Amino acid sequence: MKTPETRFESELSFVLNDPVTELPRLLRLVKKEGGIIGDPVPGTGALVDRYFDTQDWDLYNAGWSYRFRDASPLNRSVSLETLPRLADESGSGRHEGKEVELTADGGLPISSALLISEAPLSDALHEIVKNSNAGLSELFRMSTERASYRLSVDGEDILLSVDDTTVDVDESTRSAHPEHFYEVEFKLEGGEGQRLRHLAGRIEKKLGLSRSRLSKFERGLQVTGGMPSVVLLEDADDGLECGAEATVGEIARAFFLSHFRSFLLMEGTVREGGDPRAVRKMRVASRQLQVGLEVFADYLPAPMIKALRSELRWISRKLGEVRDLDVFSDFLTAEVADVELTLPELQAHVAASWAAARSALVKALTSARFLRLRRDFAAFLNSRSLWNELGGDVAALQIAENALLPALALLRKGGSAIDDASAEAKLHRLRLACKEFRYRLGLFEPLVPGGLQMFIKACKSLQNGLGVRCDVFVARGRINDFCKSNELGDVERDELKKLKKLLKGRLRDLKGGYAEKWRDFSSSVRGKKLRNRLREPAVEEARDEDGQLTQDTTEKVAELRPVDEYVIR
Repeated sequence: MKTPETRFESELSFVLNDPVTELPRLLRLVKKEGGIIGDPVPGTGALVDRYFDTQDWDLYNAGWSYRFRDASPLNRSVSLETLPRLADESGSGRHEGKEVELTADGGLPISSALLISEAPLSDALHEIVKNSNAGLSELFRMSTERASYRLSVDGEDILLSVDDTTVDVDESTRSAHPEHFYEVEFKLEGGEGQRLRHLAGRIEKKLGLSRSRLSKFERGLQVTGGMPSVVLLEDADDGLECGAEATVGEIARAFFLSHFRSFLLMEGTVREGGDPRAVRKMRVASRQLQVGLEVFADYLPAPMIKALRSELRWISRKLGEVRDLDVFSDFLTAEVADVELTLPELQAHVAASWAAARSALVKALTSARFLRLRRDFAAFLNSRSLWNELGGDVAALQIAENALLPALALLRKGGSAIDDASAEAKLHRLRLACKEFRYRLGLFEPLVPGGLQMFIKACKSLQNGLGVRCDVFVARGRINDFCKSNELGDVERDELKKLKKLLKGRLRDLKGGYAEKWRDFSSSVRGKKLRNRLREPAVEEARDEDGQLTQDTTEKVAELRPVDEYVIR
């Protein structure tokens, strides 16, 4: 083997969704920007990469990937490389990092498991993983067909690579992420990379290509469903597999586990960008987790709950800023198209606001603070003694009543005080309260053999019924704020007056119909009806052969709090 080589590089990659049409356009733009594309680089072609880490993901958590590369029988290498999540806190998609590579002329081990002390680059590995007896296991493999060219732009030598990559995956590890993808990568060794950044900006602006904010290693983890924080969760089963006999701890942990998995699995897609649905799903998962912490607050350590809720609120706000602008942008595009308004200043403002919110979100997701949140929540879920003792002698159904019936009483009280003439702000608050109550219902549904879908669907129907009016209300507020804080041209000001008049009319038209929506909801979701549904398992499953309640069951049902204590109509 040769001596390890250490390099400091700047990288920028772009995702190609349609390489047949996008790649020629990209190469034409590179030439137009003064780039001179040389001959193909020898030694590229078919690559097979194998990625390794310890059982505790020591390398990943320290910000490194460890890869064996087989380019040909006589062109093999092993490398350690910093990950973009720690190298790019600006959210730009640029990876300026360190790579330690060892070229091995056919001498790489072929085992899928080896010790740190025996592995290539063992000295560099030992600086990261202090236990030299720790084992390295193969995580996955990916195959790439690569064509590389030397590119000269204003004296800077850049390596341009076009990659056609497939992640090896079997059905047991398959996720929803695509296992086959195309990328164009620009790599600069040394130098400040200013010309590279300028060229990348032109490509993004002129061609509309999306920058890759994930390394190939992280894409592979997504495809195989092996995101480290998920793997670190013990018994990370999908869904809620708890029935009426489940303990409080089992119900709580299953709920947190399900939504924390969703939260983590969306992280990479959110960082990558391009799919607003991922932001929405991650935000919903963060809200679900917050609701769960609130429901079980009386049974969990207060300092731990306070810290986790605070950090979830922080990242939820970052997600919300992007999500709200996604919704507003879609709303604005539809409204402008319907009436053929021209609003370049407002649309530019929305685009700039979204870009700033998006950059702040990516920076948050690549921060040590977010990494700490993931670790702390995983440790929280893995604390077996905590879940075994959760709730003490309190029955799970009693906790369900305590969490659901008072919340429903407040929801019904708030909704009853609203009519068609009420301010939109009150309707907006009611919609949020309805959404939170729906999350609570979902938490306890596994306890009830008959389920709680009737109540969940009624909440969803009311929430959707209020949605359009709330969206118009929020959009109108954003537009008013924009008008107050910006000096506008005469044309834009006149166009905005037309839009505000249109939205005012839409709000007026939408004011009717609330009474009917509320009547449908309040007749379906009553406190006594919900209480009876929650108590059905305790009653129906403990009858004797003649269908009569056993003495033990009668006493247990009598111990449950009377519904009147919740002041429910």
